[in-house]
Amino acid sequence: MLRSKLGDDRLAMEDFSRVIELEPDNAEALENRAAVHDALGEHRLAREDYDAVVRLEPDNAVALYSRGACLAQLGDLAGALADFNRSIALEPGNGVPYFNRGCTHAEMGDPRRALEDFDRAISIDPGNPTFHHYRGLAHRELGELTLAISDFDTALELEPMSNPSRIARGVARVMQGENDAAIPDYDAVLELDPDNADALGGRGVARSALGEYEKAIGDLEQSLAVRPDNPVALITRGLAHVALREYDKSVADFGAALELEPGRTGALSARAFARIEWEQFQNAVLDFDQLIELVPGDSQAYHGRARAYASLDQARLTIEDFSKSIALDPGNAESYYQRGLARMELGQYDKAIEDLDQAATLDPQHPYSESDRKAAAELAGGDGAV
Repeated sequence: MLRSKLGDDRLAMEDFSRVIELEPDNAEALENRAAVHDALGEHRLAREDYDAVVRLEPDNAVALYSRGACLAQLGDLAGALADFNRSIALEPGNGVPYFNRGCTHAEMGDPRRALEDFDRAISIDPGNPTFHHYRGLAHRELGELTLAISDFDTALELEPMSNPSRIARGVARVMQGENDAAIPDYDAVLELDPDNADALGGRGVARSALGEYEKAIGDLEQSLAVRPDNPVALITRGLAHVALREYDKSVADFGAALELEPGRTGALSARAFARIEWEQFQNAVLDFDQLIELVPGDSQAYHGRARAYASLDQARLTIEDFSKSIALDPGNAESYYQRGLARMELGQYDKAIEDLDQAATLDPQHPYSESDRKAAAELAGGDGAV
């Protein structure tokens, strides 16, 4: 594979093809051509060559795990697992098929089983930085952030210039609330790769969490210039605009995210609440309508729509939605308080007093419930004792 090693993949392909024309059962040439197809992203052609190799050499463990990797790329995860299992049975001392099987388990949404395979791969080859990186991703997926960071640390010790591991560690640190520690990871990546969208977006998230909203927006704008179809960056920038009370910009960002992913509930909720702050109450109601249809058990969606109805002077609808919010989240003092105010508007003073009392019980530090209770009691014509 000399030409392939030199980067002349197409020339190498021609060489292997000529050999195969003369010797159709030359397993080595078929396997080498398959590897070149795979490197070029031609996974279907690679799979065909690996099929031929496995027919000729059923116990070729390398061809089996290589074909498994092709099958995984082609979306046949069950077929990939079968090949990895056969390869492991043939060569249990090789870490690569364990690693590949772990990646497939992760792709199938089973990070715990992935972790078991990554553990085995690392026990066989502890000096492989890729194995540590992917085990870190599995730990992170499981919320085991300290273990994830430890794995990314090891991956970076083994391969100090690995941008993926540095970015992954930054993400884990943000998830752990260590935003100050995450920023140097992103800075280091950006020194080498100034247009790295993941590092720019990650640093934007960390800066936003630290309250550095202007800097966060700058990072996210750069990230979106490189990768404009990233809904997470749009949502994060939108939230930074909300913090700066730039509601027109925030609504635009959430809208752009929803164009990319129409069913993204986080963007829909954020836009709905931003529209309340921007006093677009009817549009907010429409957003909450969609959100409730998508997530009927979202207490905050009912709470938000109730706030919008209150601003539209629709007291009965306000009370209905706060009641639904309370049924889903009976510990929310603000919902009781706001429902109490709506009941006062309808002259339901005794019920208003009950709500305001409950709000005060749930949140004794609430700044308004006591004074509003006194007002309700006066309107009720007494001291409001219930």
